[in-house]
Amino acid sequence: MGKYAAVVQKLIDRLTFHVGAGQMLAGMKFVPIPVKDPEGQSDLPVIRLWVPTVRESYRSASLGTGEMTLNVTVSTERSKGLVELLEKVELVMDALETSSTGSVDPGLSGTLVRPFNVSLGGSFVLDLSLNAQLSITAAPKQFERGGRQ
Repeated sequence: MGKYAAVVQKLIDRLTFHVGAGQMLAGMKFVPIPVKDPEGQSDLPVIRLWVPTVRESYRSASLGTGEMTLNVTVSTERSKGLVELLEKVELVMDALETSSTGSVDPGLSGTLVRPFNVSLGGSFVLDLSLNAQLSITAAPKQFERGGRQ
């Protein structure tokens, strides 16, 4: 699996695990595919993963490093208010940092050079939902040019 794809797959695996029954995000839905249609109230709360952006630089003629930003949107019912949204955002942040064994692992099982960073921004309000966008910045392992896979 490619350097960037491995990071995305690890995030998908973590969120998929944590929305399961009895887990920290139980009761939330996770959609790992960008959606174009707005959800209804029965779909909330929901976590959506968007297409990442990638930036690379080269350390030498043969070695490169990269950084990617993945956007995750956390959506809750508008009628439940801002505190409910922030509580869900904090739970998602905790889930991203927690492996399926319960250990804290912001390095995503060794797929990253350093722990990922999270920032909150780009939030918006729709008729039925409050939506917070988390930007996750991650640096996958160094790669050889032409050898990201």
